[in-house]
Parts: sequence; structure tokens; C-alpha cells
Amino acid sequence: MSNEIFSAGQIGEFQDGLLEWLASRLGEDLGVLLVTLFSAVTVLVLAWSADVLARRVLRRVLERLAKRMDSQRADAWQLALRDKTLARRSAHLVGALTVYLLTPYALYAYPEAAGVVRTFVKAYLILVVVIALNAFLQAAADVMREDLLKVGVPSRFVSQTLQLGVWIVGGVLIVSVLTDLPVAALLTGMAGMTAVLLVVFRDSLLGYVAGVQIVNNDLVREGDWIEIPKYGADGDVTDIGLVTVKVRNWDNTVSTVPTYALISEGLKNWRGMQASGGRRIKRSINVNLEDVAFCTDETLEGLRSYAGPGLDPGVLSKAVDQAVAAEGAGTAGLTNIAVYCEYLREYLRRHPHIRKDLTSMVRVLPIGSQGLPIEIYCFSAVIEWTPYERVLESVMEHAVTVMPVFGLRPFQLPANLAPSTTKPQAH
Repeated sequence: MSNEIFSAGQIGEFQDGLLEWLASRLGEDLGVLLVTLFSAVTVLVLAWSADVLARRVLRRVLERLAKRMDSQRADAWQLALRDKTLARRSAHLVGALTVYLLTPYALYAYPEAAGVVRTFVKAYLILVVVIALNAFLQAAADVMREDLLKVGVPSRFVSQTLQLGVWIVGGVLIVSVLTDLPVAALLTGMAGMTAVLLVVFRDSLLGYVAGVQIVNNDLVREGDWIEIPKYGADGDVTDIGLVTVKVRNWDNTVSTVPTYALISEGLKNWRGMQASGGRRIKRSINVNLEDVAFCTDETLEGLRSYAGPGLDPGVLSKAVDQAVAAEGAGTAGLTNIAVYCEYLREYLRRHPHIRKDLTSMVRVLPIGSQGLPIEIYCFSAVIEWTPYERVLESVMEHAVTVMPVFGLRPFQLPANLAPSTTKPQAH
């Protein structure tokens, strides 16, 4: 039996001693195999032990680094790093390095197998580094989310873009290790596969281009209220990623929209309304044409002296005077529609929840088959949905309720003219 089957040194001496004992009982070939198996199992046990020990050490090291790196958000960093299991993922490096370094001793009798194992361990080391970097990027995105939102940058989009870059670099390095080809040669070969790569990474590439435009042009931010009818999205943006955007609709369903669709399909963003502090009211009332009439002096005096419920006499009197002044040629051509519109304008000017610095008007729209439309156009100072609806309700209810004071009625389709819902019977 040769004494040079295993490596020199204390490890080799122990293996040779064990081999000599086994060979005397089982034969040299079987002895070499058993010693190799025993060595391989020992290496795996040592690697697992190193992994567990490194995990505990790294967890404490990362907690201390988080405190030193950002004392104000140390708790946030610790929680994010713990959630993304960065310590556990990084600890695999120690176990893999243990296997890589001890494999030549364990498989000294099988050098070709040792070379193959070390090659795969190299690739695994790169994979572990990629996974650990991605975990750190995810944790950083969680911690920096609020800061990035302040400048209009979606944290997950940035994180996923960097993760994609890490995966691409890591993938090229892994293939280079496994195929024993230089990185430059791989990149040259990939250039010939451009068409295939464009198909595979189509959504990612389109999403990246769209994301850059979204960030540069500040089109959408997390928290914005957007509408994209094609995808049934109408609600708040909760997440902007590299490939998809999540929108929580008002019925608490979640719509997933491709990121590039924000550019290609177009959208309505209500952020401007929220930033301005005014939400538009644009509603119309159809007036019965039979009630439109000229105002006489008696009619105007009656309006000036009106003291009924629901109207401020001062507002009504001022509206009459403004309508007369706007007519310019006396009261001969003044109609009750003109006085009514002037009253609504004055009412909006005095309404506590209507913005005075934004457009506010009452106008007459073209006559249609359902009467004469009077449109109220203004902006509510209340933008939250439910309170806004109350303001809208109060404005429209008042506009309809005061119509009889001006001799007007809202148009509505008579019951005997309503479309029949009864199906004709067959004879």
C-alpha cells in the first residue's frame, strides 16, 4: 500500500493511519473509498457548524453596524435586516468557504472529483453573494422608503433595478465559472442572442424605461390617486416596482398594472387636486323651459323683500342688484334665469367650504331635449371623499330647493312619457 494516497500534513497522516487500519481488514480500494466518505462527511459537518456559528456572530455584528451606521433608525434597520434574514443568507458564505478549502483534503484521492466540487462551490459562493446583496437591497428599500418618497422616487423600483443588475452580473460570473470561459467571451456570445434576451427580459426592460420616465418626470408617486380604466384601476398607488404597479381600489380590491402601461396607456393622476387643496364640483341642473320668463319690477321687488326659509335676504337682494347691473339696460330684458344664476354665484362666494381663490362660476349650457342646463362649477376646500360629498350635496340641494323662489322648476320626465319597460305581447 502506498503512503502517498492522501495529502501531507497532520490531516494526511490521520487519513493514512485510518486507511492502513481499514485496508488491513477490507482491502485498499474499499479503504480509500471509506476514508474519503468519512472525510467528506466530516467536511460537511464542519461546514454546517461554521454556518451556524457565523449566523449567530453575523446577527450581532449587523445589529451593531446598524446602530453605528444610522443611530436614528437603528431599530428600523435591525428589523429590516432580520426580516430579510441577511445574517442567515450571508452565513452560508462561511459554510461554502469551509467546503471549498477542505475539499482538496477530503477528496485528495479523487482529484478530478475535487476539481468538479470546487467549481460548483465557486458558483455557489457567487450565488450566495448575490442573494445576500439582494437581501440587503430589500432591507435598505424598506428603511429608506419614506425618504425616497419625499423626493418622488419609488423605493421598490430602485431596489428591483439594482437587484436585476446584481442578478445579471452574478449570472454571468456563475456561467463563466461553470463553463471555464472568460467573461468577455460570454458577453460576446450574449451579443448574438440579443433578440432572445429582448424577448425574455421584455417586461423588465420596458418597466425600467417607464420607471426612469416616471421618476424623472414625477408622473406617479406611491400614495397618488390614479385612474387607468383599461386595467380597472381607480385608487391609491401602494407599490411601484420594476415590472408591476399595485393600485388599491376604493372597494379594497388590488389592481396590478404593468409599469410600462403608465406611459403607454396614459392615466389620470389626482395628485394635483390634492396638492392644490381644492376638489372640483361640476354639476348641472336642467330647468324646465316653460318656467323661463322676464322679470317685472314687481318680481324684482318681491325678490328683494323675500324673507322665506333657507335664504339670506341680504344675499338675495345683492344678487338681484348685481343681475340688474349686469343687464346694463334696465330690467326690461332681465330674466329669472339670470337672477337665479347671479344668486348662485353669490351663494358660492359666501359658502364656507368653497375655495375663493380658484375658479367659481355658474353658467348656462346649450338647450337640450331635457330643458335648459345650469352648470355649477367650483372647487371644494374639502378634498376627502366623504366630507367632499357632503359639501357637494349641500350645494346641489340648496340650488334645487331655492328654484321655486325664482319661479323655476327642475326638469323631469313626466311619468306618462317615460319609456315603457313592458315588452309587447306577441299576437
